[in-house]
Amino acid sequence: MFIIKKILYIINILVALCLLLTYLPYHVDWFDKISLLAYAYPFALVLNLCFIVLWLIISPKRHILLSCIVIALHFSFVFRLFNFSKQETKDKEDITILTYNVNEFRHNTLEGSAVQKDNIDSILAFIHRTDPDIICLQDYTSNTSDKKGVHYRLTKAMKYRYYYFYNKEKSNFIRDCAIYSKYHIANAGSILPEHERNYSLIYVDIPYKEKMFRVYNFHLISYKLGPEEKSSYSQIMHGNIQDKEGGKNILKKLVLADGQKEEQIKEILPKIENSEIPYIITGDFNSIPFSKVYKLMTENLADAFVHKGKGIGRTYNGVFPAYRIDYILYKKESFRAKNYSSPNVDFSDHYPVLTTFAVN
Repeated sequence: MFIIKKILYIINILVALCLLLTYLPYHVDWFDKISLLAYAYPFALVLNLCFIVLWLIISPKRHILLSCIVIALHFSFVFRLFNFSKQETKDKEDITILTYNVNEFRHNTLEGSAVQKDNIDSILAFIHRTDPDIICLQDYTSNTSDKKGVHYRLTKAMKYRYYYFYNKEKSNFIRDCAIYSKYHIANAGSILPEHERNYSLIYVDIPYKEKMFRVYNFHLISYKLGPEEKSSYSQIMHGNIQDKEGGKNILKKLVLADGQKEEQIKEILPKIENSEIPYIITGDFNSIPFSKVYKLMTENLADAFVHKGKGIGRTYNGVFPAYRIDYILYKKESFRAKNYSSPNVDFSDHYPVLTTFAVN
């Protein structure tokens, strides 16, 4: 029995070391490839929790200190992964915001670019049912002149009379990001109009009770994983480890996109922080809550899930591990989150995120 415990403790040391390694991307930016270590955090955490339970059952119980100490080094990470906050009911003067990457109204991303019309109806029915005051959509397309299209149905049938999307070309086509509101929009624009992704970095200013607040809708650089990479990943997960080239392509794209997002955030943040208007940031960040991008984005902002989340935090609904990559961030001095939800509806490869705020 002594030998078995010795072996178990050695394994525990290795598992604790793995958890330590997952913290590195949060702090180190001089070596791009380590950004992928953050994705292993949930698995390393669960393994360390298992060892804590194991040492509580068998002796010596002092061995639990190893995993406890390593978990405690970044204990805040735990609440970014799962949370059990008490939800508050919405009052008449509160504002509910929905952020949703609708993936061009498709769910199965392996099916190519064909739009599934039934998901349009499902998503619109979901919006009608949840009745948010402000809607922030990403990966969204619609033709404003199409009377059967989503834009027309939102603005006419569902009474979201105020809206904004970046439209430099003055066309009828909405590309990627759009914001719809029940409240008047006093001002709107792209945070980086000169940027090639200006349509994915937009904001609106909304007058409210003799005040003004701003809502940003961001769709940060994606991993650009096409059907081939997703198919390769699916095969690898099913035990086909022969597809080495496909695995390498996936890793390259993940590392490249992580570095690009960090540069993008460093460009965006000065623009945001110069704003004198209280603001909320919504959108698809394509970054997990243990990443350097998340750290940069939340240095001066609160995460609605951390404060009001309930259950396991996940917003991605595709073939890769289910992580939380869609966010609603806010200034605690100006807003108070009252509830948070991310319903598991299979209308897109993302789950929607809803948060209700009291405006201070």
